[in-house]
Amino acid sequence: ASSTCPTAGSSVFFDGTSTKNAVADASFGGTVSNVSIGSGYTGTVSQSRSLTVSGAYSQSAGTFTAGSQMLTFAAFTLTGGSFTASSATTSVSGSFTISGAPTFAANGGTFAFNAATTGTLSCNNATFNLVTFTHTALTKTVNSDCSLPLGADPNANSGGSITLAGGTLSGSGTLTTSGTLTLNASSSLTGFSGLATSTLTVAGATLNAGSYTTFTVSAAFTLSSGSFTAPSGIMHVGGGFTISGAPTFTANGGTIDFNGATTATLACSVNTFNLVTFTHTAGTKTVTTCSLPLGANPNANSGGGITLTGGTLSGTGTLTTSGTLTLNASSTLSGFTGLAASSLTVSGATFNAGGYTTFTMSSAFTLSSGSFTAPSGTMRVGAGFTISGAPTFNANGGTLNFNGAS
Repeated sequence: ASSTCPTAGSSVFFDGTSTKNAVADASFGGTVSNVSIGSGYTGTVSQSRSLTVSGAYSQSAGTFTAGSQMLTFAAFTLTGGSFTASSATTSVSGSFTISGAPTFAANGGTFAFNAATTGTLSCNNATFNLVTFTHTALTKTVNSDCSLPLGADPNANSGGSITLAGGTLSGSGTLTTSGTLTLNASSSLTGFSGLATSTLTVAGATLNAGSYTTFTVSAAFTLSSGSFTAPSGIMHVGGGFTISGAPTFTANGGTIDFNGATTATLACSVNTFNLVTFTHTAGTKTVTTCSLPLGANPNANSGGGITLTGGTLSGTGTLTTSGTLTLNASSTLSGFTGLAASSLTVSGATFNAGGYTTFTMSSAFTLSSGSFTAPSGTMRVGAGFTISGAPTFNANGGTLNFNGAS
């Protein structure tokens, strides 16, 4: 009814029935269910207090201006008319759509994409001042007509994921995200010098992180298509590492460090690496279709185990490991002249340690299948020694020394 302020459950419509201006003022409670500014409305809706639209906001005509007041939407659709956002913060929890030929003004304010909901952002190439992602769950999908400025050292790490479906995130410093950051075809990260994310998936995009000074993926890294250039410094991956299909991977002279404390599988296809380190403190990293260069006298002894299931570790000098080093069928240690492990299990591999000058197991040695040739010098075992099944064991004229205090 006329002269009655809408309440939180009200749906408010502006159309040709009345073209008078409207103001959200102090006599209004501040929340409505839906707002629709439709065809035939030529007036202006403005705010002198904050406004929350708990459902959908849609505008195809007229003028809306938030001024300096806070503005909150569950879903936003702008297809016509003129919309001026808050100079403070405009929050959108769900989908955000601009299409057609409306006038959109960010008004120097911040757009916050928040809440624990899925939302697709289609921006019609609108210009934003500053954008934040504060959603605590699910995924915000940024379409190709969105270029979103995140500012300096932005934190998009409240728990939700971000998928760039052709869209662009720009800023400076280190971009920090949680959930999964997915870069699909034609997507880009622009201006950043670092990335710290939980899970990173490159699926069609070209991501050149060559000059990044920080590059940390605390969970899984996946490259399935497109192109990825690793940092020239260190790229840290705490969980799974997967390269599949036929993407372009460039090691760029840098180091890939497998860290963290989780069990994970490394599958690398046929890609070439510069240098790899293992600094995981617990769990087991399982190397499948990877040939990983560890360098000279590498120390993979931070506490975690390594299982080679068809993979190769290469290097020179003595390889030092902790946890259990397991060599399954078709696995290889290449180029080394020594091994200092906690526990060694040969289960299907062909391992010729005949020329090793150092061969020490501080804990247990197990040979269950495959073939093992002992050093021609001394092989030291500090705990259990087990040969079972029908493997091939070649003593090679050397000495087996049981040492240790266990």
